[in-house]
Amino acid sequence: MAEFRLEDLQEMGYTANGLAHVQETIVGQSRWSVDYEVVFRDLATGKYHEWYQSRPATEMQEGQYDESPDDMIECPEVERIQRTVWVYE
Repeated sequence: MAEFRLEDLQEMGYTANGLAHVQETIVGQSRWSVDYEVVFRDLATGKYHEWYQSRPATEMQEGQYDESPDDMIECPEVERIQRTVWVYE
């Protein structure tokens, strides 16, 4: 499991921090927040990792979280796999 600075995760996509956003999925929500599973690639190692992030549901909840930009977040490594999905029309 690798650790990344919270600020780098929040600013993902800027090439300066070396992380590339790959996929984002909503995994839960409440009245006050929306929970996401974010998959990203560490450009230095080429490995994929996931990060669970909770974001405010509206602008009124902005800034209510206790995290500091320098906090280190543990992000487990994930693998890219191919799936076949059957659909009926």
